[in-house]
Amino acid sequence: MYFIQTVPAPNPSQQKGHDDGDKSSPDWWIVYLTGGLVFCGFAQLIAMAVQAHYMRRGLSATDAALEIAERPYISIEIAAYTIAPPFRVDYSFTNRGRTIAWIVEDAAALIITDSEEAPELPPYQAETPRRISIGTGRTIWRWTRLESAGEEELEALRAGTSYLHFFAFVEYQDPRKTPHRSEIGALFRFKHPNQVEVTYPADHVYRGDT
Repeated sequence: MYFIQTVPAPNPSQQKGHDDGDKSSPDWWIVYLTGGLVFCGFAQLIAMAVQAHYMRRGLSATDAALEIAERPYISIEIAAYTIAPPFRVDYSFTNRGRTIAWIVEDAAALIITDSEEAPELPPYQAETPRRISIGTGRTIWRWTRLESAGEEELEALRAGTSYLHFFAFVEYQDPRKTPHRSEIGALFRFKHPNQVEVTYPADHVYRGDT
């Protein structure tokens, strides 16, 4: 004897609705995870850009400080002077920095005026037509004298009614070829024919050390 069991066929409408329900409900946790990863990546890029900016600033500051510490510094000093006509001033350039310097140009001037105030522009005559080197701790000597002063000007100078202005400058380069300049200005005034007072007024330095 045989028994036949009948199984009802699935409802096509119900099957279709079940499939549509699965496809219309996406996995939101994947969307949130992807968005979070994108945000973290963007934030990381911003952080890296900010870090790189501050690193560049730090390197620039370090490089500038190193250049200031290691660059040459040339000072100008009056070593001696002669009051007998023609008036002569001996001065020196000394490299007090840590690296070598190349002198591009230097000059000096002596000017007689009726006032203690500095003249507007001293008539410099260049003394160095070519580049010369000056090592650290080295000194180069220079001198200048009055070339065109007349007897009346010299008499007024010795009498204390006129003033003698001295100016000297040096333009030089450091090992990176960065230009620098030092300048000195002094005022000579005769107290009597055999005694001279030397001062360094602030207005006698036109540019100073750069």
